[in-house]
Formats: sequence, C-alpha cells, structure tokens
Amino acid sequence: MGRATVVEQADLPVELDGSATEFEGRDHGGGEALFTVGDDEIVGRAGQIIVCPAQVPHKFAKTGTGRLEMIDVHASPVFITEWLE
Repeated sequence: MGRATVVEQADLPVELDGSATEFEGRDHGGGEALFTVGDDEIVGRAGQIIVCPAQVPHKFAKTGTGRLEMIDVHASPVFITEWLE
C-alpha cells in the first residue's frame, strides 16, 4: 500500500517569481493529530503537510490537548467520504 509523505512548511518549493509558497491571511493550522494512512501512523504537527496517496484509506484523530486546526485539500474534483469507523 502507498505511503504518506510529510512535508515541512519551511521546505515548500519557491515559485518562479521567487516568493515562497504560503497561505495568505492569519496563520493556518495548529495542534497535533495522529494520521493513519494505510498501515502507517504519523504524528502531524503545526507547519507540516501530510500527503496521502490516492485510493489509500486514511483518517486522523486529535492527540494534543490544544485546539486542532487544519486545512484539507483534495486534488479530486469530487470529495467522496467513506467513514472507516
């Protein structure tokens, strides 16, 4: 089964105009969560991007004591959810 990739925000690529790729506005994301991607478990923290391969079951659960804030992006034109639990 495919493996997830963890990308640190500081390692995001630089765009052609030389500016770093980042969200505009207030800071996005915070807290900590345990991501299960296929058979792998990854602790995700603020400033990280967890990339899951297509067609691989995945889920997450809040693990920290603070508030969990995250942005979910799906490359598919259709958002299909099948709850695993």
